[in-house]
Amino acid sequence: MAAVLIDEGYTNLDEIAEAESDALSKIEEFDSDMVGELQERAQDAQLVKALTDAESTEILLSVEGVEDSLATALVDAEITTVDALAELSIVELLEIQDVGNDSASAVIMAAREKEGWFD
Repeated sequence: MAAVLIDEGYTNLDEIAEAESDALSKIEEFDSDMVGELQERAQDAQLVKALTDAESTEILLSVEGVEDSLATALVDAEITTVDALAELSIVELLEIQDVGNDSASAVIMAAREKEGWFD
């Protein structure tokens, strides 16, 4: 099923969840029941991802110096825990979002402190 979707130009869950049912039904290998089930599963996956991203954002916001935009950028970069943030180098954090060297250093140190690196 995945190969068929890729061949038809669908490359992610969002495209499948938001596609018109008629467009998916035109794919030769799919019937209307399959299309309904496929879209339902894609929408469920979107919801799970949104909830997981929201939870990760809240966790990252608990680190001193992490603002909403940085937390969102981190989650988008699949940095979803304080530990993962603590493991970043300044250069890696700046590649995710340019917050400036001093801020990047302060955020990383705050994450490391929160994770108990200095106990």
